Formats: sequence, C-alpha cells, structure tokens
Amino acid sequence: MKLIRKPKGGNNGDGSPHGSGFAGMGRTAEEAKRASRADKSDYADQADYANRAGHAARSAYADQANDIPDGSPLYDRFLRKDSDDETHGSLGIGKDLTVKGLASFLGGIIAKAESLFSGIRNTGDIINDGRIQTKNLTVTGKASFFELEIIKAKAAGGLVFVSPGEFHADLVQETEDGYILCQNAEKDGKMLMQTIEENDQLFCCDVNIGEGAYTEESNRYYWRRVMSAPTEYVIKTIDDKPCRCLTVTLSKEDRDMSSDDRPRVGDDLCVCGNRTNPERMGVIITSAYRSFDPDLKAPYWAQYAGINDYSFPSHRRTFLANNSNEIVGRLKVVSETGDILPVPCDKGAWENKPHSYYDRVSHTGSLWLCVIEPGKTTTEEPGTGDAWQRQVSKGDDPVMLSILTDKGNVIRNGQGRITLTAVVTQGGEDITGNFQPEDFSWLRQSGNDEYDAEWNNRHVRVGRSITVSSEDIWKRAQFECVLYDI
Repeated sequence: MKLIRKPKGGNNGDGSPHGSGFAGMGRTAEEAKRASRADKSDYADQADYANRAGHAARSAYADQANDIPDGSPLYDRFLRKDSDDETHGSLGIGKDLTVKGLASFLGGIIAKAESLFSGIRNTGDIINDGRIQTKNLTVTGKASFFELEIIKAKAAGGLVFVSPGEFHADLVQETEDGYILCQNAEKDGKMLMQTIEENDQLFCCDVNIGEGAYTEESNRYYWRRVMSAPTEYVIKTIDDKPCRCLTVTLSKEDRDMSSDDRPRVGDDLCVCGNRTNPERMGVIITSAYRSFDPDLKAPYWAQYAGINDYSFPSHRRTFLANNSNEIVGRLKVVSETGDILPVPCDKGAWENKPHSYYDRVSHTGSLWLCVIEPGKTTTEEPGTGDAWQRQVSKGDDPVMLSILTDKGNVIRNGQGRITLTAVVTQGGEDITGNFQPEDFSWLRQSGNDEYDAEWNNRHVRVGRSITVSSEDIWKRAQFECVLYDI
C-alpha cells in the first residue's frame, strides 16, 4: 500500500482546498491498486513477449527443415531415418548393431576380430581372419579344408574294416539257392552306386550284444560268397514306400562253415576277399577289443592280401598287435639331412638265386649291397660285376704272439733256468723274422711292485728271448712279451 500524506490546506479530493481526511485516504488506496496492476502488467507483457519469441524461433527452424527439397545436397551429408538411404563411406558403430530385418552384405564380410552372428544368410563370400565359432555346421555344397582338426571323435564300435565295398541290408528275401539283400539306393537326395561285385566275399559281424536275456537277439557272424551284384536299380517296397534299390545275392552253401547265421534286415556288410579279382582281395582291419585272427591279440592293426577263401591268418601281411609286430615289404627311413633312404634287407650268406635292389649278403668275408635298378633282379656273384657294392671288406688275419719255453714253466727247489721265446704268427704263418730284436720287451708280475718295476726297466727291447732263473721269481711270477711296431 502506498501512503500519501496530504499537506494542510490541500484540496479535499474534489478540487476544493478543504475536505475530509478520510476522503484523502480513499484516493490514496485507489492509486496504490492502480500502481500494483501496472507492475503486474509490465511483467505479463515481458513474459508474453518472451514466450512469443521462443515459439517464433522454433517455428523458424521448423519451417526451414520442412522447406528442404528432396534433391538437396544436405541429404548427402546425413543418413535419413524416414526412408531408405545408404552411405558411400565407412560407417563406424561405437556400440552394438541390431538389425531387425534382413542384413545384406553384397561385397562379403571381413571380420578382423572375434565375430558372433545369429541367423545370418550370405550369398557371396565370407572372409574371416579370426575365428568363427558355431554350434552346428551344415554344408549343402562342397567343403574344402586346408587343415581340419577334429577335437571330438566318435568310436566306430572298436572294429573297423577298410575294404573295397560295403552294403546295408534294408530288405532280405530268402530263395532256394541264396539270400537276396536289398539296399535303399536313395540317400540324402543322391543315388548310391553299387560297390559289390560278383565273387566278392561279404563279411558281417555284430558283436555288440551284451550278456542277458533278449528276444531273437544275439552276437552274429557270417562270411558268404556273392553270387550276383547287378548295377541296375530295382523297385522294392521298404517301410511301406516304393524306392529304388541295389541288390546282391549271397550263397547259402559257399560260406565260412564255422557259422550258420543268416542275413537279416539291418545287417552291415563289407567285402573281405574275392575269388577271382586280385585287386579286391585285400582288407585292413583295426580292432580295439576282439581279434578275428587267432594269432593276433587285440588291440591290433593288420593288413591282409590275396584273400580268396574264408581265412585271415594265411593271408596276413603287415601287422601291429598287442602280442607281436611284423612288417612285410620294403622300408625307408629319413636321415638327419632329410634324405629318404631304403633299409637294406639282410639275406645272410649269398646264394645263387635272384636278388633285388637293396638286398644285402655276405660273401668271401665281405658284406655286399645289391644296387641294381629297383624292380629288377640279379643272380650275379658279388665281386664279379656292377650289381653289388662292397660295404665292408674282409679284414686281414690277426697277428698272434705266443711265448714258448724250453723246459716247461716250473722251477723247482730254487734250481734251474727256463728260456722264454716269443713267436709271432699271422694266418698260421710264422712271421717272427719280420721284426727286429728291439721290437720285443718283457714284463714281470710277481706281486712285488717295486722289484717288478726294476725288472721291467732292465728288459725293455731286449729281444725275442730271455732266460729266467729262481732269482727272477719270488714264489710265483707271470711273464709277458710286448711287441712294438705291429
């Protein structure tokens, strides 16, 4: 409230100089209200002006943004959020990138660090300098591995046959002469080819049934001859569905007689030998727990060749077994310099029969190595031509030194003398005359080291003969001759 003091003799409010004091106070209150309203109006005007100014500024910016035409160069400097856009430069992402739709990488993907992808589809190349970690990998085309490391391996039942062919029985039909086995040839969208031939011997072994009670289940084994194995497909019904199949016919009578087990659905068979084709008579067996060769104890690895019957031992070649090892064939070793060299085959004393490259024999006291061209043989006698190379020459006969006495080797009762004479021979021939007297020295061992040393010094290079008496012997003495310049 604003108080106004009216001086004496002033107007009374209506223009007269005289009036009531209360009337003056009324005018003063009214003026104060007007002044208060004026102050508020000033503030309101300022606020309204500021508000209008802010809206106007924002409106100006908004108008400018809305006024950018579609072809404006500004769009080349920014990525749009309201429509499709692309960048012609490198795009750096400081944090994670989440793509809700399909991400297309037309030029491939180059990952320089560890990369984790989920649900990625690629039609081009993926080039990665680091590591790609995935739980499962399905390759629908060709997979090329410059180096493949298998960290987890699965066992093959402890028994593996490597042979020319295999067959799985999806259907078995018994005939009067044999058993017709059918295999579904349609597998994973591809057609299987026939790997069995007529006169093959198919081997089946199922030894994974443990002890216990089973219905129509047991460890089974059979080995039978293939009577026919056509390459054409036939239509058979398997699991209530017609399909193209391969077939083989197994003999009922031509088999390993140690077992009469018959083929049945689910059997896996492999080729173990052939009656007429030598190229299909080989097999390699790796077994961890059971041996089909009675001479080998598992675990073993064995190579067999020339199998044309139902026997393994008679066709065994190289093997590495728990009880024995044997390698048949030529071996080569790598030297410290990296050279690959064959290992000689020692044949003992030379015999007049064919010998081949790197056979080694002894002949006329020397050791000979056959160096003819690999793949050829020779009956040439070592030392008479170029087929043999002398490795070790016959040495000279050794030189023998003997000591002879004229009266035995005993002096009794301190009486007498004995003459000791050295004789040198080589190959049974006396060659003593080839040496000079000073080539012979004598040594004594009597147990008295001091006197022996004196005696030995007096008998250095004294000749091939000496005479000893009782004075040279104290109880017992041993004499030796030393020959120089042999």
